[in-house]
Amino acid sequence: MDQAAYEAYRDRMFEAIWRDVDSLVDEIEDTERIPSEKLFPALRAMGAWACFVPEEYGGAGLTVSQYLPIIAEFAKVHGGVRALVHVHNSFTHALADLGTPEQKADLLPGCAVGEKSVAFALTEPEHGTGLDLGTTAVLDGGEWVINGRKWLITNSDFASHFIVLAKTDPGDRARALTAILVPRDAPGLTIEPLPHTMGCKGGEHGQLTFVDVRVPAGDVLGGEVGAGEAQLEHMLEISRVLVAASSLGTAERALELAAEHARRPARYRQAIADLARPCSATWPRWRPTSTPCGRCSTTAPDAGTRASGSPRSRR
Repeated sequence: MDQAAYEAYRDRMFEAIWRDVDSLVDEIEDTERIPSEKLFPALRAMGAWACFVPEEYGGAGLTVSQYLPIIAEFAKVHGGVRALVHVHNSFTHALADLGTPEQKADLLPGCAVGEKSVAFALTEPEHGTGLDLGTTAVLDGGEWVINGRKWLITNSDFASHFIVLAKTDPGDRARALTAILVPRDAPGLTIEPLPHTMGCKGGEHGQLTFVDVRVPAGDVLGGEVGAGEAQLEHMLEISRVLVAASSLGTAERALELAAEHARRPARYRQAIADLARPCSATWPRWRPTSTPCGRCSTTAPDAGTRASGSPRSRR
């Protein structure tokens, strides 16, 4: 996607986020549930499911740097929605990078429109997230037989497939782990909800239990048995950057709201900002988008301006 097309895509996405997602925030907070019947069509219409899907599979084909402002904008609106979008796009990106041609052709077109979604099944309640994983997969004829338990798995309530990290060769330190694609309707797989996590109300972070779950031997991610540790590092390296962008978005929005509140007349018929000490001691200087505060030469954050410089609607 060239720069002009990207900027138009990004600006449409920003507008849709504040129009179609922000309007759902009160409902999500009150019901502790994301209304998928409203949110999912909106995400499809704005192109949020398709960000990392290559154009050849019907997606936008964004680069990581192009995607960062988008996930940061979602973080400004609601943590649960941000987590949902983050995981879908992160592991769509992983599939596009690491999957076989057959796996990509089977899943990516559906991922681009939200009909399919890939989640990541790594974390376990009684084990670590590396070579000390407890989940095992044993090859039996032409199938992997998977046993174990995963929890805190984001999007477990709707993901069509899970990338499951399992121990396949405990005796080989370098190639002990394998990533396997498991469909949610695989016999022997049970999916249960867990309590909401702080800051992600409405989203699901569930528990997956595998009891003799059988999947074809060819469903190994990328077709390479024993490559799980390297694939794990590849997937999480990009995810960490996206989490950092999300944290920046959350912090910027918190600062905007605090600045708006500080400027609003309150006790003594004055704004808190007018009762504070000089701005040079209170306003952070790191934000690139700023305007003169009017009280000194220091600049204060502009609560009505986004980092991209274009206007947005407010609740």
